[in-house]
Amino acid sequence: LLKRSTSNTWRLDDIIDRVPSYSADDMDDYSSLFETHDIDIIIHTATQYSRNNINANEIISANVLFPAKILDCAIQYNVKCFINTDTFTQADYGNLKFYGLSKAQFRQWLVQYQKNIKIINIVLHQMYGPQDNSSKFIPFVMKEIYQGKPHINFTAGEQKRDFIYIKDVLTGYQKIIENLSQFDNNYTQIELGTGISHSIKELVLQVQELSKNRVTQLNFGTLPYSENEIMEEVANCQSLESYLHWKPSISLEKGLEETFRWYKQYFKETDR
Repeated sequence: LLKRSTSNTWRLDDIIDRVPSYSADDMDDYSSLFETHDIDIIIHTATQYSRNNINANEIISANVLFPAKILDCAIQYNVKCFINTDTFTQADYGNLKFYGLSKAQFRQWLVQYQKNIKIINIVLHQMYGPQDNSSKFIPFVMKEIYQGKPHINFTAGEQKRDFIYIKDVLTGYQKIIENLSQFDNNYTQIELGTGISHSIKELVLQVQELSKNRVTQLNFGTLPYSENEIMEEVANCQSLESYLHWKPSISLEKGLEETFRWYKQYFKETDR
């Protein structure tokens, strides 16, 4: 495990003692890791969003330079495969435009490196589930509705997203790792989503229905859309099904139900 020194590893509490762990920002050269450990596959999931406080150095360092260094080491030490986590977000989208730009730039590097190592680029769609960052949209909406806030302001909510539940995301990664031999090309791009899109308004109304909250006023149309708003994004699951003969199975209704159940317990404990 290669992480930031400031990373909170609480999600890994049950296995962290059995996993060799290193802080990336304490190291200038990562080659020693490859000399110490026999590494077969790299699964790259680190990222930097910098949603509101734009810091080009942090974004480029985390999303381009860091994975490029790891990729160089992977080639040098004959690692079998580099699995990258990419985004559906475009390079001109709202306050994530610089994040999207950096991810697109690293994607171009991956294409250039494909002659030297097998690369699987996973375009991850709108992941959600229990234990997510409280600043994200779904946890925010669940908390506001659970606490019975008088009103919540939204855009018109007509933009559609392909929401994929965290358990399906984990299974998707596992299936890819277990079936590396199925990927004939040195560069394969896989969109990890459900292939079904739902509007933001539909999602919010489902959360309200789960909560049995009839008090909170949902003010759709109060807020403007983001700059260059993506009005619909949906995964093309053809590669997922062709290579893995698998597709996500958890519906938005069931995923939101499990997620809200977890947050409801979490909010009860934190409100004490």
